[in-house]
Amino acid sequence: MEKLKIITVCYNTPELIEPQYKSFVKNISDDFEYILYDTTPTHESTSGYTNSVIEICNRLNIRRIEIPHDTYRMVSKEGEVYFPNWDTSQRAGKGITFAVQHIINEGAERVLLVDIDVFAIKNIRVSDYYSYDIVGIPSVRIDRYNENLIYFTNQIFLVDVTKIKDKRMLDFGPCMINETNLDCGGKLYYLLKSQPELTYKAFSNKLQEDPSNEFLNTPEILEFRRIDYEMINNHIPQVNDYIEIFDYSLLHFRSGTNWINLNENSTRVSHLIGFLNKINK
Repeated sequence: MEKLKIITVCYNTPELIEPQYKSFVKNISDDFEYILYDTTPTHESTSGYTNSVIEICNRLNIRRIEIPHDTYRMVSKEGEVYFPNWDTSQRAGKGITFAVQHIINEGAERVLLVDIDVFAIKNIRVSDYYSYDIVGIPSVRIDRYNENLIYFTNQIFLVDVTKIKDKRMLDFGPCMINETNLDCGGKLYYLLKSQPELTYKAFSNKLQEDPSNEFLNTPEILEFRRIDYEMINNHIPQVNDYIEIFDYSLLHFRSGTNWINLNENSTRVSHLIGFLNKINK
């Protein structure tokens, strides 16, 4: 069986690379290669992080691939060339699509795409999901004709590349369909529409679906959840946890790249890293 390819894109948080990589090494039982796609050099607001990314990847022997600046090049209806640096969904979609297409062109058969703010906190065997063509986090929008527009978001996405007829349709860009905005991953709607025979399964956020689970209520996890909730709730009032824990094993530290401009984000990330060091020791 071919080695699983785990890919992620670093935008502006080199401090998350090492805890993510080490959490995967400790908890993912499959044979895998972890590849980091680095978009920090593509914009002046993030270029200061590039040396840190290079140092971390060299020290941990992580393969680093730099995303070319022209990946973000767009042309307006008037023919004007521009770079959508203000649009986080466009930038994320273009960077992720480059990474996915690059690893496919290298011959990858199984690809696990994860956001840089996803961490393994419990043992997981990714190959247990291999009976499905796609496993991810689905999103549904309802258009003007009351039709469900189903696609997968970019946080965690496992795909059997061999089952995809047109590999170019693995496009994570946002789009508008029937006057309805679909965010990052929206263009995957066209893939699912063109191949209805594809089998897929959803990762389940167990904090919502199994809140009384013993593991999710251990003292370390409860304390982490409480403090993170308080930090987020000061800025964005929450009813439930802001973080997500999928299938008891994969923690999604939502807004870890701080696209919501949370003032306390550095403190929040420090709290996360402390928790991961404790739970993954």
